[in-house]
Amino acid sequence: MSANRLDSYGTVRTPIEYWPSFVDILIAILMVFVLQNFIQSALNVDTLEAARIGREQSALRTALGKTFPRELAARAMSLETSPNLLQIRFSDRILFPPGSHLLQDDGKSILRRLTHVLTRADVARYEQIQVEGHTDNSTFARPDYPRDNWELSTSRALSVVSFLLHDGINPAKLSANGHGEHDPIASNNSAEGRGLNRRIELRIVFSAPKQTRSSAR
Repeated sequence: MSANRLDSYGTVRTPIEYWPSFVDILIAILMVFVLQNFIQSALNVDTLEAARIGREQSALRTALGKTFPRELAARAMSLETSPNLLQIRFSDRILFPPGSHLLQDDGKSILRRLTHVLTRADVARYEQIQVEGHTDNSTFARPDYPRDNWELSTSRALSVVSFLLHDGINPAKLSANGHGEHDPIASNNSAEGRGLNRRIELRIVFSAPKQTRSSAR
């Protein structure tokens, strides 16, 4: 410890020690570098994960394009991608008879071709397959099942899930939802719009970086 000294005027002078402050500065600089490296590492991990997901989506989309060229060309089927999912949209007419929740033979054939792609080792790297049924706003009521749009959309989604399950898709990855008429993608004021709204959607959800993980909607 430094002793106090008297200057020529008799004033007590206490030497100022700079060394502790200098050490604090070095520690602060080191902390900044550590934090910067940590943030950069986290960003690199997320960037690599996003790139991996992009490659897996692209591989699956390419495989689907080669399997369903006619359906895609006829717009009876469409493919859409977002940061962590690939969505497959089928018009209801190629899977089900009008007003029915039972798959028609052509619909079974289409889903069989789909499961063949979804179970391929080189593209089956997704986390979930969320199957959603949708209807237009045409109302109907009948005593037998399905009795309304809610039951029709839900039962159609369940029919697709049941087929995928028995055709080899991992049951832990499957889920089903019915939305009735309440999630339209077009106006119900025209026949064309109502036809677009009657659909089955399969949302193929991939793992995603934490900052983009969501409901995939």
